[in-house]
Amino acid sequence: MSSASAMSSELRVLRARGEPLWRHADPRRMLAGLWSYRGLIWQMTRRDVQARHRGSHLGGLWTLLTPMLLLGVYTLVFSTILRVRFERSASAGVGTYAVTLFTSMMVYAMFAEPLSRAPMLVAARPNFVKKMVFPLEILPVCALLGAMGVSLAALAVTLGVHLVMGGGATPWMLAFPAVLVPLVLVSLGAGWILATLGVFVQDLQQLSAVIMQRVLFFLTPIFYPPENVPEQFRWMLHINPMSAVVEGGRRTLLWGEAPDWTALGIWSAIGAGMCIGGYACFMKARRGFADVM
Repeated sequence: MSSASAMSSELRVLRARGEPLWRHADPRRMLAGLWSYRGLIWQMTRRDVQARHRGSHLGGLWTLLTPMLLLGVYTLVFSTILRVRFERSASAGVGTYAVTLFTSMMVYAMFAEPLSRAPMLVAARPNFVKKMVFPLEILPVCALLGAMGVSLAALAVTLGVHLVMGGGATPWMLAFPAVLVPLVLVSLGAGWILATLGVFVQDLQQLSAVIMQRVLFFLTPIFYPPENVPEQFRWMLHINPMSAVVEGGRRTLLWGEAPDWTALGIWSAIGAGMCIGGYACFMKARRGFADVM
């Protein structure tokens, strides 16, 4: 056997072995790795936000105009035509319902937008896989941070409107970051899993978009209070992580109430497991990305 053939055989063996899955499932290693790329994560996130409306005349204003247009339609349908009300603001007008609805939509958007894009984060960047050494694991992180930045900016405007309309500022607003903990953990875990599967399953992008923007959107209590759901169907709210997050966002930001700490704690624990497992699966599978792209 020639030396070249022997070297090729050795490289194939080394490539096939890789690192065991459990080594990637070390949360300290995961955090250290992501922290080492913090500068690149910031640059990629900023570029992603700036590229959203590049070339349009209104630019970043579309970030607020698009959800506001949807808000007007949803408010008309659910508040005026169907006359849906939240119990804590049942005596208030359409304006209060609109603020409540917009807050719920922006919280949900932090979760839905990055997961809708997740299957194509790696699949749409073959150069990152084949022609350069790039930390692909940061792509779901950048997608989540970009969505959170846009949604938090819109929430800041919404809170300003809420205060102008007579809503009070309460200490429970400081608890809002705790409400986002399960959202971040579940989003990252699911994002790494979807980004991995998206390389091998081409139709996953369409399926993910339908689930996030249609199915889960209406199964989350965004337009309606959880109390309106019949008892026999409320189990669907309990298995939906965004139910506790959206409800917690309304309670802390608008109603001056404590969130459901039990539900948030449960989903934070589940999200931590998903985050570590999703990262480990992504890092293990990335060795095969170049073979299918």
